[in-house]
Amino acid sequence: HMNLHEEIVDWLRYMQPRPAEVALRHVLIRKIVEACADLFPEAKVHVFGSMRTGLLLPASDVDLCVDGVTSCKIQEALERISTRLEMREISLEKPRIIANAKVPIIKFTDRLSRLECDISINAIAGR
Repeated sequence: HMNLHEEIVDWLRYMQPRPAEVALRHVLIRKIVEACADLFPEAKVHVFGSMRTGLLLPASDVDLCVDGVTSCKIQEALERISTRLEMREISLEKPRIIANAKVPIIKFTDRLSRLECDISINAIAGR
């Protein structure tokens, strides 16, 4: 019989994303970086949340922040990125802008990986 420690180790091993799942996340991040680069050349895309901490599960969403946007207001930046996600066919369906949240975000599902993704502007760690 397994002891509790062995059961926990097995469960953690089972719950960790596979290398292909991690690779799909990196492809998604690269697409967002490229989509934002010419819109906001002054900005950088940062990963945070469970992917940043390494505590992600296979179904975890991807949390990104486009930080350093100075060329427009947050609402306009969200709209520009949302339009770009549609134009480049990155999003499975029309991205949703949640403008009235404490931290306004774009929510969408990646067409390739079917991963959920949230993008905020100038709000690293929800500030």
